[in-house]
Amino acid sequence: ILCFEPIPGNCQWLRENLAANHAGKAVVVEAAMADRDGSIEFAVDPNSSVAGHRAGIVAADPRAFSQTLRVKSVTLRSALANYPNSEIFLVKADCEGGEYGLVDQLDSGLLPRVRHMTFEVHDLDRARNVTALKAKLQRLGFQVRYKPELHNRFGLHHLLASRQTS
Repeated sequence: ILCFEPIPGNCQWLRENLAANHAGKAVVVEAAMADRDGSIEFAVDPNSSVAGHRAGIVAADPRAFSQTLRVKSVTLRSALANYPNSEIFLVKADCEGGEYGLVDQLDSGLLPRVRHMTFEVHDLDRARNVTALKAKLQRLGFQVRYKPELHNRFGLHHLLASRQTS
């Protein structure tokens, strides 16, 4: 298990939860999974343990997301550099609009290694929406299943993409 979390306080909670569930081999990386290595601006709600997103990607109430952090960011390729021959059984992404950049990174070197992907998908615009992401995943050879958002939040969806690996 390789976990990426950009909010420092959440990393501590994640480590404690992993330890409580005896996931001793899990690795927590204090970074955002993004479309570039380096750093990005990350907007957070200081009153919520889970609320955060890449600044400028998802429309959000600026009163709630009142704090901005500069966090480390890593690409999928960099994240997996220490695991060059490993099959990736599942990529679970809840990256608040960053799911499009994540899928864009699936090139001929990474794609054959990925078996399943599951996403929370945010409709951002005409080119970045659940329909476009589903079609792109299908072109990459994934069978894609749609799951409605549990709380009926507008512009939010869930996808599960699976493919056979060689």
